[in-house]
Amino acid sequence: MQYFEQAYALTVLEHVAASPRHNTDAHALLKVRQRIADGEAVCLLTEAGMQAEHLALLTEGQTINVGQLDSLGIHLEPGPGLYVRMMDHNTDTIKRCLNADVAEAARARDVAKSEEAPAAVHIGGRFILTDHLGRLFTQEDFLGSYSLLYFGYTYCPDVCPTSLQVLSLALDMLGDRADGIKPYFITIDPERDTVKVMRNYVEYFNPRLVGLTGSKEMIERVAQEFKVKYEKVTEDAPSPELYLMDHSASLYLMGPDGRFITKFAHGITPEDLVKELALILP
Repeated sequence: MQYFEQAYALTVLEHVAASPRHNTDAHALLKVRQRIADGEAVCLLTEAGMQAEHLALLTEGQTINVGQLDSLGIHLEPGPGLYVRMMDHNTDTIKRCLNADVAEAARARDVAKSEEAPAAVHIGGRFILTDHLGRLFTQEDFLGSYSLLYFGYTYCPDVCPTSLQVLSLALDMLGDRADGIKPYFITIDPERDTVKVMRNYVEYFNPRLVGLTGSKEMIERVAQEFKVKYEKVTEDAPSPELYLMDHSASLYLMGPDGRFITKFAHGITPEDLVKELALILP
């Protein structure tokens, strides 16, 4: 529930059971039904894999939208794109349950995908970082091949894993043409993302992926050079070390000469990313 509050900016009013191992008690049911009856709730979410045996008791005679999440992908087709499909399913379920304008959201995504940094804005600069193998890395290491850069952090609950999965799938779909692209994951959370943490993290996505970390001051500099915004969020964190980071989530494409080419907004599909890259790659 804390995850959905943070990741989707939702307000969770009540819950019936925290997991399939917990029995449902009458007090919890009555409390949820009363809040629905009082008009406080718009959406009632169930979870695939958890029996909703008392659903009728909560909804009968009430005005409430009901949606079923599938946070473990139980009813989705398995495969390398499962995580992305699962996140899309849950996001669309929540939108419909909250009466969101799905068509308007789709138009907003299209606008975001078409946005590029203004030609007059300089992207990139000089820096010294450390890769996930402990080697020094500078802007000179971008030269000679196309580079795809993503800024995020390893403790990110959903946006970063989704973006890196999209990146990885797109590279796999490009086949041999992907040999001319090097993907990079640059942390905006150097306090927790050490070289060791980055090394263990990047191996889950793609063997080509290079993780980059550095000092707090150098990360701030790189983020400014690429016009990346980020901020530590400590409010409602269960402990000081379990904070979140709000951050930009675009993919940056740099040319073999180290110059910025374009950026791809968060939410792009692997198929669309492949199409866009295919138009640029030689």
